[in-house]
Amino acid sequence: MATVPFIIQNMTYRQLMEVGNSYQVPSFQRNYAWGEDEWDDLWQDIIGLTSEEVDQSHFMGFLVLHEQNRAHFTIIDGQQRLTTISIIILSAISILIDMVQKGDNIELNTARRKAIFELYIGNINLKNMNVSAKLTLNIFNNFYYQNYMIELGELPSIGLNESEILMRQAFFWFKRQLETFCDKDTDKGAGLVALVDIVVSRLFFSAVTVSSDSNAFELFETLNARGIRLSATDLLKNYLYSCIGGESMESPAALRDLETKWYQIASCLGEDSFAEFLRIFWNSQSKIVRKNALFKTLSREIRGQRKAFDLLKKLDCAAPVYAALRSPSDILWTPRERTALREIELMDTAAPLSFLLTCHKAFYESGRQMFTRIVEAIAGIAFRCEIVGNTAFNEQERVYNEVALKILAQEYTSEKQILNALKALYPDDELFRMSFSKKSIPTITNKSKRIVRYILFRIEKQRSNISYDVFNEKYTIEHIFPVNPSEGWSVAEFRQLRPMVFRLGNMTLLEAASNRALGNSSYKQKREAYKTSVFQTTRAIAEHYGEWNADILSTRQEHMADIAAQIWKVRF
Repeated sequence: MATVPFIIQNMTYRQLMEVGNSYQVPSFQRNYAWGEDEWDDLWQDIIGLTSEEVDQSHFMGFLVLHEQNRAHFTIIDGQQRLTTISIIILSAISILIDMVQKGDNIELNTARRKAIFELYIGNINLKNMNVSAKLTLNIFNNFYYQNYMIELGELPSIGLNESEILMRQAFFWFKRQLETFCDKDTDKGAGLVALVDIVVSRLFFSAVTVSSDSNAFELFETLNARGIRLSATDLLKNYLYSCIGGESMESPAALRDLETKWYQIASCLGEDSFAEFLRIFWNSQSKIVRKNALFKTLSREIRGQRKAFDLLKKLDCAAPVYAALRSPSDILWTPRERTALREIELMDTAAPLSFLLTCHKAFYESGRQMFTRIVEAIAGIAFRCEIVGNTAFNEQERVYNEVALKILAQEYTSEKQILNALKALYPDDELFRMSFSKKSIPTITNKSKRIVRYILFRIEKQRSNISYDVFNEKYTIEHIFPVNPSEGWSVAEFRQLRPMVFRLGNMTLLEAASNRALGNSSYKQKREAYKTSVFQTTRAIAEHYGEWNADILSTRQEHMADIAAQIWKVRF
C-alpha cells in the first residue's frame, strides 16, 4: 500500500501548541526577518477579528512541517509567522507581569500569566526552573529567544545581530499595541487574555506535515506551481548545511563562516533566484535534472562535508557569472557580448543559461573571441526559436546540456564542433522566413512591445546603418492600420485588415510626436507623415505603397522576413 507523502490539516496556534508538541527551526534556516510592515499587517488582521459583529477566522497561509517523531516537528516553512505569534504572546505575558508588580489584581493576573505561558510558550521544570520551550529557533536566534525573551527579564540591546534586534523591536512594538488596545477595559488582564484567545484560536494555518525532506521539496514545487509562494531556497540551504553541520562543525565560528558564504551567494543573486540558479548551475556540469527532481538529485549526490563544501565553493564562483548573464550591461561583457545577452534576455528564455555557464568556464579566459562568437550564435538561435516557436523548452535544455557535458569532457574543443552540435535547435532560413512572414505579436504586454521594438530597430539598422536607442521614448511603435481605426478607414479595409493589426508587416517606427498627432487617421494622412520620418524603413512605406491593404501588408512582411533572415543568421 502506498504511503501518503504528506497530510494537510487546518490548525489554530492553540492546536499546534497542544501538550507535548514542540517545533524547531533548522540550524541553518533563515534568521528572523519580519519588520514593522509585516507586524502591522498581522496586527490589523487580529484587530479585524475583535469586532462583535465578526465571527470568523483569519487564514495565515501554509505551514510546512517535517515530522521527526509523533510530537516533534521541524519547521520547513512558516517560522517567521510562528515566531511572531510567540512574540505577541510573550508581550502579553510581560504586560501581565507588569500589572502584578503594580499590585493590580495580583492573584488572578499571576494565574493568567502562568496559564498562558504553559499553554503556548513552554513548560517550567519545578526542580531547576528551566523552561522546556515549545519553539526552538535557529542557531543565530535561539540563544536570545530562550535566555532573554522567554525569561521575560530585561531585554539587552547591545551586541545583537540584525535578527535579534528585530525580535526585540517586535516585542516592544506588540507590547505597545496590546497596552493601547486593552487600556479601555476595566479589567485589563481579562481584556488581554481575551485578545490572546483570539490570536491562538482564530488565526489558523493549513499545516502540511511531510514525512521526509524529499517530500517537502516536491510539495514546494507543487504549491509554487499553483501560485503559492514558499521558500524552497531555505529547504535547499538547510539540506546543504546539514551535510556540513556534523559533530565536528558545531562551533559557532564555523557555522557563522558557512552563513557568511551563503549570504554572499544569496546577496549576489537575490534570495528568490537562488533555487533557479542552483538548478542551472547543476545542469552546467551534470546530466540534466528537472526542477521537481533537483532536491532528490542533490540529496543523492551531495553527501558529507567534503562534497557539500565543494558545492558551496563552486556555487560561490559561479554566482557572479550567472548574475552577469542575467544582467547584459555588466562590466564583465564586451559590447558584442552585451548586445547578444540583451537579445537572449529579451527572449526571456533560461534554456541556454547552463550552457553559457559551461562556455564561460571553458573559454572565457582561454578563448575569449570564441566565447563571444558562441554567445552571439546562442542569441541568433534564441531569436529564431522565439519566432518559429516549435522547439519546446525541455528539448532546448536537453540539447544544451548534452553539448555542455561534451565541452567539459573535451570531446568538443572547437567552435565548429560546438555550433554544429547546436544546429539541431536552429530553424533554417526557409522555416524562419515562412514563420516570420506570418508572425503576429500583439503589442499588449511590455514584453511583446519590447520584442517588437527590438525587431523594428534591428531592421532599421540593417537598412540605414544607423543605431538608435531601442528604449528611447521619443520613438514609438506605429500600427499602420490602427488598433482602433477612425472613420477614415473604409468598411472593406476594416474587414480585410482587422485580423492583421498585430502582424509585423503592419508595424513600423515613428516619432512619438508624429504618432500622437496622427492618432487613428486614414492611411492617406499617415503616409504624408511617414515621408518625413527619421526612419528609412518608415519613409519606404510612403515611397513604395500608395495604399494599404492585406496584400501589400503581406508583401512588406515577406520583405522584412528576408532582412531578418540575414540579421539573425548563424554561420555554421
